[in-house]
Amino acid sequence: MPSVANTGITFAVPPRRARSRRFLLLAPLVGSVCLCAASDVSPAASEERFEFFDLPPFVVEGVRERPEMVPLGGDAARPSATASLTGALAAAPGLIVQESGDGFYPPRITVRGSGLQSAPVSRGLLLRLDSLPFNAADGSFNLALLEPGFFGTFSFQPGSADSSAAVQALGGALDLSWWRRPRETHGDAAVTIGSDGFVRAVAREASEQAYGTRSTFGHPSWAGAVAFTRSDGWRPNGEQERLVAAGRAEWSTLGGFTHGLSLYAVRADLRIPGPLTLAAAESAPDTISAAAAVDLPRRTTDYARLVYRAAWKDEFEAALGVQTTDDDFRQLRANGIAVTRGADVLGRVSGRWHAGRMLTFEAGASGSYGERTQERHANLAGERGAQFADLQLQAGTATGWLDATWKPVATVTLKGGVSGLAARRATSGTASATGAMSATALAPHLEFAASPSARRLVEGFVRAERGVEAPTFDDLLAVRGTAPNLALGWTPLRIQQADTVAVGLRGRFGQPNATFDRLSFEVTAYTSQWNHELLRLADANGSPRGTVNAGPTRHQGVESQLRWRLLAGERTLDLALVHTWSEARFAHDPVYGTDRLAGLPPEAGSVQLSYAQPKGIFATLGASWVSGTTYADHANRLGFSGHTLVNAALGWRVRRWTLSLEVNNLLDRRYIAATAGVLDLARTPATTVLFLPGNPRSLLATFEWRW
Repeated sequence: MPSVANTGITFAVPPRRARSRRFLLLAPLVGSVCLCAASDVSPAASEERFEFFDLPPFVVEGVRERPEMVPLGGDAARPSATASLTGALAAAPGLIVQESGDGFYPPRITVRGSGLQSAPVSRGLLLRLDSLPFNAADGSFNLALLEPGFFGTFSFQPGSADSSAAVQALGGALDLSWWRRPRETHGDAAVTIGSDGFVRAVAREASEQAYGTRSTFGHPSWAGAVAFTRSDGWRPNGEQERLVAAGRAEWSTLGGFTHGLSLYAVRADLRIPGPLTLAAAESAPDTISAAAAVDLPRRTTDYARLVYRAAWKDEFEAALGVQTTDDDFRQLRANGIAVTRGADVLGRVSGRWHAGRMLTFEAGASGSYGERTQERHANLAGERGAQFADLQLQAGTATGWLDATWKPVATVTLKGGVSGLAARRATSGTASATGAMSATALAPHLEFAASPSARRLVEGFVRAERGVEAPTFDDLLAVRGTAPNLALGWTPLRIQQADTVAVGLRGRFGQPNATFDRLSFEVTAYTSQWNHELLRLADANGSPRGTVNAGPTRHQGVESQLRWRLLAGERTLDLALVHTWSEARFAHDPVYGTDRLAGLPPEAGSVQLSYAQPKGIFATLGASWVSGTTYADHANRLGFSGHTLVNAALGWRVRRWTLSLEVNNLLDRRYIAATAGVLDLARTPATTVLFLPGNPRSLLATFEWRW
C-alpha cells in the first residue's frame, strides 16, 4: 500500500511499563466487520490487534475475473516508508500477518492455516516477481530479502484459485509489481531516522523514455533503485542491517511485444533477540532469554537474482531466471548453525488463446531446479563448534496447468481446469541425513460465477478446488540429540493436500465512467479438508522434534473486505475494513481429538480512515486487532490473548517535497505478537520459551524529495 509516511526522521518514545488494556477504536465499524464472521471465543477472552497501513486511491475496473484477487496497493509515485512488509500486507482478507521481531525481521504469514510453522521454516506461500518465484526450488523463502520500496503494488490470491500456484503453495500466491516512474518526475529519495538507531534511505531513478520507447533493441525504459536500512532494535541482540539494489530495463514495440531484464541483489544481516516465556514477554518484553544472550542468534544472507522476461500482449509470456543464495543462520544451541550456499534456475512459459467469442483457454508450465551445499555446526556461545552434518541438497519442482473459461452469456462464467506437480527432494553426504522423496499429483478445480446484470457490478461465485504442496528441506531434515552432541536426520514425509469449497459475493458501486468506485466489497466463506498436513513441532523446552504428517485436519473461515470512498473530488476520504475469521482443527485425531491447531489466531482485522489532497495535508488513523486465544501447542494448554493497536500519521505535501509523521502503537500497548514455533504439548507452560513480544510505541518522521 502507499505509505502516508514517505520519508523521515524518527524519534522513539520509550515503552511504558503499564499493562495493556483493551482499546476499541471505531467500535461500530469493527462491529460491522465482525458480523461477517463467527467465533467461539467470548468477548472477555480477547483483545485486538492493529497494524498500520495506507490506502491509495483505489480503482476497481469491473469485477475481477479471478475471484479473491486482492490488490494490496502500493504507490508508483513514491517509496514506501515502512521497512517491513507487515503494514503493506495487513490489508488483505485471508492473509494473517503477525510480527516476529523489531524492524524488518520477517513476519509470520498464515493463509487459511497454511504456513503455521514458520520458525525457521517459511513455506505455504508463493512469492512472485516477473512471473518467477522468489522461493527456492524446494519452496522455502526468506521475507527479509524483500524491500517494499522497490515494488509498486502487491496482489494476493489465497488458496489454489490461481492454477499456476495450486500445486506449489497451499496458501496461495503473492505477486509483486515493479515500481513505475510517475509521469511528472524522474525519481525520488526518502530518508527516515528513528528510534533505537533506526535509519533508512531509499533512492530511485527512471529514464526519460520510460513510457515512450517503441523499439525492440533501441533506447529501453529503465529504472534503478538502492535502499539501506539499519536498526539497533528495542531489545538486546536486535541489530539489523539490509542493503538492496535493483535495476531493470524493458523494450517494447508497437506490435505489443515487450521484453526486458531485471536484477535484484540484497545483503541482509539480522541479529535475533529470540523468544521469551509468556510471563517474561508480558512483564519484561525488552529483555532476552539467558540462552539467547549466550548463543547470540543471527542470520546473514547474500542473495542475487537475474531474470529475462518476454510477453506479447496478454496472449503469451515467457521468463527465465537464476538466483544465488549464501545463508549463514546461527540459531539457538538446540538447532545449531546452518551454512547454506547454492543456486536455483527458474523458468516459466504460458499462453492464452480464444476459441470463438465464448471460450478461452490458458495453458502454461513452470519449473525450478536448485543445488546447495549445507554444513551444520554446533553453536558454542555464538561460535561454530563441531560439525555434525555436511550435505549436498538437490530440489526440483515442475508444474503445468490447463484452464478453460466459458461465458455462454454476459452474466455467467464457468471455469475449469487442472494443474499437475512433479517434485523431488534429495540429500547426500552425512549418512544419517541422506534420503530422497519424489511425488506427483494432479489438482483439478471448477468455478461458477454469476451476476444479475451484464454490468456485473455484483457477482456471486462458488468454487471447488484441490491444492497440494511438497515439503521443504527444513521439513525433511530434523536436528536430533542434545547440544552440543547434535545430529541431523532425514524424515520421510508425504506431500500435503487440501480439498476446498469456497462461496463468495463481491461487487462495486460507483458513478458511470468514473475512475474510482464509491464502494467495493468482497466476502468469501470456505471449508477445506487437509490430508497429511505438514506440522513442525518442538518440545516444551523449544528443542526441535521435526516435521510430521498429521492425520486429517479441517480448515474453515470467512474473509471479508470493504472499501468506501466517503468523500470524492480533489479531496478524498477513504475507509477500508478487512476482517478474517479462521479455524483449523484436528479431525477426530486419536491424540488431539478436535483441538485447534496451534499458531493460528481465530480473528484478525484492520480498519483505516484516510484523508488526502493533491497538495497540503494528508492524514491516516487506523487500528488492527487479533481476537481470541492463539494457542502455542496443539493440546491447547498454552496460549495468549489478542490485542488492539492504534497507529496514526499526519503529513504535508508541497510541490516536490513531502514531510510526514507516523506514530506506531499509539497507546503503547503491551502484547504478544506471535510464537517462535509451536509445540505438540506444553508440558511445562511456565518455563516454555516460545513467545515473541510486540513492538512498543515509536515515532517516525519522514522526509521525501521528488525530482
